[in-house]
This record gives sequence, structure tokens and C-alpha cells, in this order.
Amino acid sequence: MRLSPVLTGMTTYPFVRLTEVKRRMDAIKSSHEGAFAYGILSLIGRTPARLEERLIDFFSAKGSMVLTNVPGPRRRLSLAGTPLGGVLVWAPCSGSVGMSVSVFSYAGSVTVCFLTDAGLVPDPQALADGFREELLALARAA
Repeated sequence: MRLSPVLTGMTTYPFVRLTEVKRRMDAIKSSHEGAFAYGILSLIGRTPARLEERLIDFFSAKGSMVLTNVPGPRRRLSLAGTPLGGVLVWAPCSGSVGMSVSVFSYAGSVTVCFLTDAGLVPDPQALADGFREELLALARAA
């Protein structure tokens, strides 16, 4: 898939990029793609180990990263009587998928986690810093 100038242009306004990403994510969410992929992965997990490994490699070669946003509980939860201060999540990577970005909301806050292959992204902090800069640019534009 070729990315549009909206997503690749360095001088493009952050709000325009955000709007385009939201449009694309909404299109995926309203499709059957997620349920279909989940069903395929469930079937793959029931095959013999050698076949499973080959199928996972084939399936994961279709993408380069995982991006997920998961709405968590809106209220603070407790575990054994102790309130959970926050939650960190990472979407798993397999095969040739070298990065995952997970956005998770919990009790009124949002956490963004990056899981990267050190061979592809030696400094994931730069991603986190860039994300923060982009978010601040959006806030300024709003």
C-alpha cells in the first residue's frame, strides 16, 4: 500500500494527519478484517507446531507493525485491595513484524507503549519523543 502525501509529508499539519489516520482506522473497524484475522490466527494455533510456525511466518509477512488501541476500564480497579495506579500493555509481535504500538486507556488516562525489534529501531525512545511532540502539536492546534 502506498501512503498518501497526507501521511508522509513532513510539512503536513498534524490535525490533517490525525483525521486521515482516524478515517482509515474507522474503515478497518467497520470491516470484517479484524474478526477474519482473529479467526485465522485461532485456526493456525490448532495446527501442528511446524505448520503453525510456517503459517505464522506467512501471515505476519503481510504486515510490518501492529497498532492497537484498547479502551480499558473507566474507573480505577483494585487487586487484592490495592488500587492499580496504571496499566502497561504491549501487543505481541511474531514472525517478521518488528514493532507494535499499543494505546490503552485506564481510569481517565492514556498510556502509549512501543515494542520494537532492536535491530530495526535501536532507539525506541525517539519514537516516544516524536509521539509526544506530535501530541503537543495537536494540542496547540486545537
